[in-house]
Amino acid sequence: MDVKFHLEKKNKPTSDNGMKVLYGMEKRGAYRFRWYLILAIILSPIFFMIYTFAKQHLFTVAPGIITTGPVIITASQNGTVKLIDVKDSEFVLEDQLLMELDAPILEQEIEFIENELEQLYQEQTQKITEDFGPYISAIGAAKLNLKKITKIKVNYDQYAKEGKVSQVDYAAIVGIYNTAQNNLTNAYIALNQAEIAQKQRLLAGGVAQVTRELNQALTTKKNQLDALSIRAPYMGLVIDINALKGQQISIGDPLVTVSPDVAPYVISYLDPKHIEKAKLGALVTVKLPNGKKVEARVSSAIGLTSKLPIQLAKPFEGAKALLKVKITFLGGVLEKEWVEGMPVEVYF
Repeated sequence: MDVKFHLEKKNKPTSDNGMKVLYGMEKRGAYRFRWYLILAIILSPIFFMIYTFAKQHLFTVAPGIITTGPVIITASQNGTVKLIDVKDSEFVLEDQLLMELDAPILEQEIEFIENELEQLYQEQTQKITEDFGPYISAIGAAKLNLKKITKIKVNYDQYAKEGKVSQVDYAAIVGIYNTAQNNLTNAYIALNQAEIAQKQRLLAGGVAQVTRELNQALTTKKNQLDALSIRAPYMGLVIDINALKGQQISIGDPLVTVSPDVAPYVISYLDPKHIEKAKLGALVTVKLPNGKKVEARVSSAIGLTSKLPIQLAKPFEGAKALLKVKITFLGGVLEKEWVEGMPVEVYF
């Protein structure tokens, strides 16, 4: 078959035998765009795989979070939220009151123990008074006897100076006076020994054991009562209040999250095979979610971990050992560019 090409028509499509021919405008632009779009959709998985492969093998990229190391204050006992004295994003000072819990049962237990101790103390006091009655009476009698003999001796001292009494009689009075003094001293010694014996019996007896147990329980309860006043562990920022006024709280429930007043840093989770790139002082680049890149350096390698933060954990991803690396910024990050726990990418 002989095929002939109209070269003249090909070279001059708008001319036919020397006459100008007007054609309609092309309407294939939409079809061409749709074709390119279909082609892009078909090839996008390939481009994504290429990018992922290149990112993993040409770059060392690890996920991380920006943080200041906040602490979550939890309830040390059951109770009800009585007062919330701070607000979210409020700056607080160390030991500043954040929240108060109310535990009526605990207060009743403390009152009961104090009443029991007071009753035991009164019983012991009465018992001591009854047991020491004879000794106290003996001391009183010895004092009265010594007082009378002292008056007689004063007179005999004067008589002896005037020579109105014999030396034998004066010596007898002095002997009686000394005996009276000894009797008073012995009465005090007997009382002291009785007190010591009484204390030993109290310390070794069942009442003493009960008293010690009650005092120990009272100290524990009062410490628990003091723990109902939740205070800031350090100067910082309240980033989350996890309870509401009037809410019932159980032991271990989170109450307030406080972030210390320090510069933010990044905790990155790096594959251990890249440990050589996490050397102290190594320079890295932190990519923020808004696309901004900030220069930083490795300040310490904390150790291995198999638990990622919630914001970095992926569903159906098994636990694996990762190197936990602390990274500090060189140029700093503006306050409006980050929030606590914000995920970032770290390029080693």
